[in-house]
Formats: sequence, C-alpha cells, structure tokens
Amino acid sequence: MSAHPTIRDGDKLLIYSDNEIFAVEANIVVEVLETEQFFMLPVIASPSPHSNREFIKGTMTHRGEVIVVIDLSLLFNSPPSQIGQRDDNTIEDDGPCKVAITRKDAASLGIYIGKRKLSFLWKEELSNLELKPSNEDYTLGFIDPSGKKIRLIDWQKILTKTQEVLSNRNVSLA
Repeated sequence: MSAHPTIRDGDKLLIYSDNEIFAVEANIVVEVLETEQFFMLPVIASPSPHSNREFIKGTMTHRGEVIVVIDLSLLFNSPPSQIGQRDDNTIEDDGPCKVAITRKDAASLGIYIGKRKLSFLWKEELSNLELKPSNEDYTLGFIDPSGKKIRLIDWQKILTKTQEVLSNRNVSLA
C-alpha cells in the first residue's frame, strides 16, 4: 500500500481537456468526486451574443452545500463536452464523470473534469520552469514542461466571473 504525498503550496493539479492542459493550485482542491448528473440552472439570457456564460455546466450538492460546476474548456472556448438534458431538469453525462471541488476561504467552485485524466505537477518540478506571462482572462500565465503548454488558471478571477454571471443575470425558464 503506497502513501499519498502531502499536498503543499505550489503543487498543481493538472486537468486535461481534449487539446489543452489546465493547472489549478492543488491545495485548494478538497475532493475529486464522481457524479452521474448536474442540476440545471434556469437559462441565463445573454445580453451579448459573444458572452461566454455557458461555461457554467450546472450545480451539484456536496455535503449539504450547493456547488456551481464550471467547465474550463467552455470558459476558454475549446470544443464543448457532449452532455444530455433530461426532462427532470438534470444534465447527464454518459455515465459517471469527475468534478474537482475547490475551496478557498468560504468560497467553493466545482471544476468539471468529465472522464479526462488528472495528474500532479509538484513544486520541485516547477522550480526549474519559467512562468510565461499571459494576456488571457482567467490565466495567471503559462508553463511549458516537455513541450506541453499548461495554462495556470486564476481561480479567483474565475470564481468572481461565475458569481457575477449568477448575480447579474436575466433569467428565462424557456
């Protein structure tokens, strides 16, 4: 039986999408769990046709708390994951999918992983890598180990955007 390494400040959890790799601070990930469905939010009417509000996949409950689940691929305009909507206001992936529950202070956010793989990039591995600045929203910068471009996401900006979308929305139940 192998022991799990201790997560430290500076360690990153890597989330793989079809064409991209995202990194989030590993110490804010409280749990990765599997779910079969998300609960839908009412349709968010967008004032702008170029708004990226559809990055919110839905909600789920975790230990009695409602968690908003976002999809990084949709936030960064990558191809969307295929999901189906059921008649009971839930969204269903084809079988169980993974969600990383992140928490910082009193704020929580679910990051959709789906069936993609996860891995870690340890602080020691990062010490020899250069953080390249980014002009993208929601990104702290890029690192490029072994020719793989990894986006370091700005969790706080993503949380703020999610809260803004949920609090300043025009709701339609269409």
